[in-house]
Amino acid sequence: MNRKKILSILIAIGLFSAIFVWQGITPVLAKLSLAGWSLLFVCLFALPVFLGNSEAWRALFPDGRRPPMFKTLWASSMGAAVNALLPVATIGGSLVKARVLSLWGIPPVDTISTVVVDKTVQAVV
Repeated sequence: MNRKKILSILIAIGLFSAIFVWQGITPVLAKLSLAGWSLLFVCLFALPVFLGNSEAWRALFPDGRRPPMFKTLWASSMGAAVNALLPVATIGGSLVKARVLSLWGIPPVDTISTVVVDKTVQAVV
């Protein structure tokens, strides 16, 4: 693991810890206990939808140049995180997905064109 990744992880842990300290550990834990174990069921119900979206995007790639399922799932999760955490109107997450796959060696023409088709289908639906 290089220094950038370690520094990023340490910054993320520091920010997460700062939120707990700022808001107070007791109120945060009280909100989590209020939700209870049913909060985990939300994650279970979201998983098939997330896998389906990732696989649908993967199906848009040409047969000979289709990336592995793990890579599209990982890139989709990064895009979803950007869409959820930043005010980017879902376009930013799609650009992140394309960029991540391009960095992993998938031809940029494939990643960009599939993201355009994916966003078009989402808009039509």
